[in-house]
Amino acid sequence: MFQLIEKGYMKKTEKLSNSYSQKYGYKIIAQKILLFFVRPYYQLFFKMEVEGEENIPKDKTVIFVSTHSSYHDPVVLSAAIKTKKIAFMAKSELFQIPVIAQLSRLVGAFPVNRKKIEVSTIKKAKYLLTKTDWCLGIFPQGTRIMDGTIGTIKGGFSLIAKATKSTAIPVLIDLKRGKFPFYGKIIVKIGKPLPETDDPNEMLNEWTKAVTEMRNF
Repeated sequence: MFQLIEKGYMKKTEKLSNSYSQKYGYKIIAQKILLFFVRPYYQLFFKMEVEGEENIPKDKTVIFVSTHSSYHDPVVLSAAIKTKKIAFMAKSELFQIPVIAQLSRLVGAFPVNRKKIEVSTIKKAKYLLTKTDWCLGIFPQGTRIMDGTIGTIKGGFSLIAKATKSTAIPVLIDLKRGKFPFYGKIIVKIGKPLPETDDPNEMLNEWTKAVTEMRNF
């Protein structure tokens, strides 16, 4: 399946419309404004800690591949990683809700099909990673998993990493909720870059191994 998708991708043009690229100017401003208020909130009410920042390459864009257990996760990841701008892949269903759709687009998110990776998705990802200074954020579990298990992993991130020749960084977001939804404890653990490989399944296994080790540490 990976080979068929990649073959289809190679047949498509790599050009994106000017209107798409122009959108990212105000998204940068919007994300900076949002994080100006959000980062102190998580530091104050969730005592947010970030481990492993030294594992983030300074001179290139990367793919942050994170666990997903809460609606907080996209904002938490953006707030935790101060040195990078992150555009997230979000399930297309979210963009059917007007308010959430607008907020998602405002901070650089774009819709994807959770059931299969599409050529248009790879094109957008490649544009972001190679033509801008934005990184990509992906939650390969596809949905929130709140019991601490890994669950079923979607293989899209490994295909995108291969197609764009990008470095994938495993991330574990450990959220412990308090009695009320607006406070608790968050630890964001950033792992070392996953080994480069032409085998998407091997990269999936390496990500699973990395986040499991971070969770058990």
